[in-house]
Amino acid sequence: MPQQTGHSAELTTDHAQTQLLPSCHIVTEPDLPSPADGPDRDAVGNAAPAVILVEGDAALAEMLEYSVRNTGHSVRTFKHGELAIEFLLDGFPSQEHPVVLLDLDLLGTEGFSALQQIANVRPGLRIIVLSAQGAERDQIRAIRAGAMDYLVKPLSIPVLIAKVERLLDDSDR
Repeated sequence: MPQQTGHSAELTTDHAQTQLLPSCHIVTEPDLPSPADGPDRDAVGNAAPAVILVEGDAALAEMLEYSVRNTGHSVRTFKHGELAIEFLLDGFPSQEHPVVLLDLDLLGTEGFSALQQIANVRPGLRIIVLSAQGAERDQIRAIRAGAMDYLVKPLSIPVLIAKVERLLDDSDR
């Protein structure tokens, strides 16, 4: 049972003792879904969520997911590039056009080719690239590969949400 000691929590079991620091927030990765699990169960049937978040940094992913959900939109989060690419290419009906927040750095050296493949196979996706790489050449390359926008990390959550809302509003017209 957790016992409060000062500002930190202490958890003692028969096998181990773990101390959690006050500013520490532990995020555990859920079991990886099998391909048969399909899209997020927040969505109706096989419909795509309004926003698909692909972000490798667990803390940033949690903050972005919370921010998007707080605006009233459904979101599906991926923390693994391969699963995200599989879902983006064939995980929901082709007439669905969610906004994709894509951590290009998560995809590694193949990030630009994966972005181009996703944009070619699913041309209706509205992709916003999130990256720590701020060079103009990287931004231009991502736009040419199919991204609609490019935000450099660290990013402004209010600016990101405004861009997502704009893209979602444009799809309603």
